[in-house]
Amino acid sequence: AGLAVAQAMPGPLFNFAAFLGAAAAHKAFSSVGASIGGAVVCWIGLFSPGVMLVFGMLPFWAKFRSNRTYKRALPGLNAAAVGLLMASLVQMGAAIREKNTKPGGPIPREASTCIGLLAFWAVHWLKIPNNTVTLIQAPLVIVAGGVI
Repeated sequence: AGLAVAQAMPGPLFNFAAFLGAAAAHKAFSSVGASIGGAVVCWIGLFSPGVMLVFGMLPFWAKFRSNRTYKRALPGLNAAAVGLLMASLVQMGAAIREKNTKPGGPIPREASTCIGLLAFWAVHWLKIPNNTVTLIQAPLVIVAGGVI
């Protein structure tokens, strides 16, 4: 549900498009009105294809949802989406682990990985509030960095 809400909201990409439109229009015309117009044009240019796709598909949606092939493919599509999300999570975690900790650095990789997994376990399965986990995790990081 949280991912759906996050993807339904026009996030940083739309805000960045509006900023680029305003910056480009301001550089070209040097007026506030042109900047606002450039922001609106770029924002609509990024937002409108998705809106047109939704409204273009609405007349056919009821028929499409009753399609047997679509109904059989939907569980596989959902599994593929979850698999892609998990793959990106693993890649991001590995990149963060590689870039933020060094073998001879302040916190060894093994300690940071262990502390991270314990924090996830505490929040997800033990249902300990995030702020409590942070209060426990911060001293562990300090100790692991100073002792290990």
